[in-house]
Amino acid sequence: MLFRSKPALAERWEVSPDAKTYTFHLRKGVKFANLPPVNGRDLTAADVKWSYEYSSRTGQFKGSKLAPAKFASYFENLESVEAPDAGTVVVKFSEPFSPFLSYAADYANPIMPKEVFDRDGNLTKVMVGTGAFQWDEASSQKGTKVVFKKNPTYWQPGKP
Repeated sequence: MLFRSKPALAERWEVSPDAKTYTFHLRKGVKFANLPPVNGRDLTAADVKWSYEYSSRTGQFKGSKLAPAKFASYFENLESVEAPDAGTVVVKFSEPFSPFLSYAADYANPIMPKEVFDRDGNLTKVMVGTGAFQWDEASSQKGTKVVFKKNPTYWQPGKP
């Protein structure tokens, strides 16, 4: 999720008057959990670009053999996702798409590290995000129980 009703991963954003272009300015200091394969690295615009292209099956995933994306409707008429620098993401649609700000904030639209996909070929075996809690693999039981614990390197001071 890029932001909630108040900014989270994005400090601020702009929407073009025609609602075709959304520019997000990412918060500095946001890190993925200190778990392999990302090992606590910074979140970048490249992560947002990769996640949005994966979730919409556009860009590098266009024409791939991946199953259709569950929430592809969040990216209806997506034209491109650009990462002009490490802290800026520009999302362009071919038609006005006013619900996109809500969709960018949805829990069903996470920002994911591509290293997991590169290593495993999917995103089903490991959970690594930027949130206040992280997957506790040792306490979890495959197929029956998933346990989370406090993320000791969470980027927002004093939380969770």
